[in-house]
Amino acid sequence: MDLIKSLNWRYATKKFIDKKLSADKLQTIIEAINLSASSAGLQPYR
Repeated sequence: MDLIKSLNWRYATKKFIDKKLSADKLQTIIEAINLSASSAGLQPYR
């Protein structure tokens, strides 16, 4: 997916489920958060 398509795809989550994430998926999410920029330039998050 290219960047513009990815940004247009996002949406607000209306529902959550009780399904647990695998440790591998959780680590991927945490790594993505650490690599994302913050508005104040304070990344990486802790």
